[in-house]
Amino acid sequence: MNLGGDIVALGGKSESEGWRIGVKNPDRPHNIIEVLTLRNQAVATSGTYEQYFLSNGHVYHHLIDPKLAMPGKSTFESLTVIGNNCRDADALATGLFFVSDAEKRQILEDHTEGFEFMRFGA
Repeated sequence: MNLGGDIVALGGKSESEGWRIGVKNPDRPHNIIEVLTLRNQAVATSGTYEQYFLSNGHVYHHLIDPKLAMPGKSTFESLTVIGNNCRDADALATGLFFVSDAEKRQILEDHTEGFEFMRFGA
């Protein structure tokens, strides 16, 4: 089931094979940057590369850095979170976008079981 950037893989393609899910390349959104094989898992991606506009040479996107209360700057363009449910994966993909990788790992370790993240782009 695809929920617009959030996907739940129920069961698998067969008894021994999971569902193959492509993650968009934020630098080339018509291409796949990573293929995940999921079985009874969820994946959600948040990114700065689809919903944005340019004004005076600055990119304004829909992801708000809570420390700035405005679109934040990041060293990457998309964050994908894999876990056991789509609700949490989606919230984490957005909520963890502007924290360091070390903070991401610590939050996932402290508050979730079996969740992981990947980041892509510039």
